[in-house]
Amino acid sequence: MSAMPQRKSSLTLVKGRKKHPGANAYRASPRRAAPRETSRNTGRGAVRITLGALWGLTKRVAAVTLLLALLAGISVGLVAGYRFLTESPYFALNRVRVEGVKRLEVREVMELGGVALGRNVMAMNIAEVEERLTASPWVDGVVIRRELPDGLHIRVAERIPAFWVLREGRLFYVDADGKIIERVAAERFASLPLLELGEGCAECTRELRPFQRALERRELFFGLHQVAELSLSGETGLGVGLDGGQNLPDIRLGVDLNEWQAGFGKLERVLADLERRGETGVAATLTARGDKVWVGYRPLEIGE
Repeated sequence: MSAMPQRKSSLTLVKGRKKHPGANAYRASPRRAAPRETSRNTGRGAVRITLGALWGLTKRVAAVTLLLALLAGISVGLVAGYRFLTESPYFALNRVRVEGVKRLEVREVMELGGVALGRNVMAMNIAEVEERLTASPWVDGVVIRRELPDGLHIRVAERIPAFWVLREGRLFYVDADGKIIERVAAERFASLPLLELGEGCAECTRELRPFQRALERRELFFGLHQVAELSLSGETGLGVGLDGGQNLPDIRLGVDLNEWQAGFGKLERVLADLERRGETGVAATLTARGDKVWVGYRPLEIGE
């Protein structure tokens, strides 16, 4: 058998040259990278881009400048307007209307609040005036409203004295909650029942306002004008000293603190029975405790 002739490979490298690892791949893909095109107008293009950016920046700077100028103009206008409002004689205080006062006078209200005629209404600090007024022991609350161009409306809620209370030998006004208002003085004098609070009876005062309301509504057989003194105690309850008058004797009443409405109802029936028997003049005390009522008689004088 004759040997077949050997065919030389077309990929055989030339003798003496090293075989490059990517030679076959390079010959299989004979495409070459396209040469870079160099623009001759590079300098001109750069100039055009720079001018465009500069024009945009100029427009933005102009817009910001215009906005700042506008804000500055508004600020100047606001300052000028504020000065006109707070300094113009057109808004000078010429009239003050005060409501809700019985014990305080209009002059006192203005002095307490630091309100003076001629003062600019717009420059007045309403919150400060309200704070000064509520610092008075006679003021429970206040609402102030401007009445442009030259007026002021002050509505005062006064604390109403309901009783006297004795503290360290001095008389003070107290309200229906048992809170001290001010010392009793001649310039603001009011005759009121004397209130006596027992030791350890801080919570007893919660019954004062309902009791006063019942007297004002005439729900009891005696009125507030007939009460000379009032006492509250956790042990003895609610005590009322009547000053007499209008078919009522000078007598002291006592009831349980937590059931004073029902207690006064029982005392009213017992007092009516004593009147029928002609014994109201000799009864000194009437006390209701639970379901029972005790009558305390005055001591008989010799010769009666």
